[in-house]
Amino acid sequence: MRILIAALVLAFGVSAPAFANGYVEGTAAYSQSDDLDSGNSSFAMESGYLIGLAIGGTLANQVSLEGEVTYSDRDFENYDANLVAIALMANLYYNFQVANAVSGYFGLGLGGVQVEVENSSFSDSEVVFGYQFMAGMMYGLANGVWLFGEYRYQAAQEAGDGSNSIEYNSHNIGGGIRAGF
Repeated sequence: MRILIAALVLAFGVSAPAFANGYVEGTAAYSQSDDLDSGNSSFAMESGYLIGLAIGGTLANQVSLEGEVTYSDRDFENYDANLVAIALMANLYYNFQVANAVSGYFGLGLGGVQVEVENSSFSDSEVVFGYQFMAGMMYGLANGVWLFGEYRYQAAQEAGDGSNSIEYNSHNIGGGIRAGF
């Protein structure tokens, strides 16, 4: 957790004056997890959703940095339980021009993920190291407003111990809007 806090302080506290072309963005995505492994068991997961909010800016010509929080929720198949993951990430992007109003990007995020499993009589959560990879395209509308579509793979270090451990990951396809300031 100290690493996450240090990364966010570095991203926003030290680098904030160096940002050019600052932005805020919101995202929503369809989310699908691989089977959830817990101890010696494997549980099928239903599809779910991911929503997020980020703030960032350009550091150099084609490089941008942002802080992001996401919330994802999905249910276990055939069980009255769900999996919630709340992630706080520092993301670094490489951006490239494709056409006049179209650009693409690749990104890597590092941070912390609170993984929580809950049902009507049980709830357990743990904050663990997480990471994500993103790739997408953006289309500029006007006056610093962009629409984007992306694929995101998000995963976290194993939460829990032994037979109560959980391996979290998710594949997310979605989009959103970015507004410059």
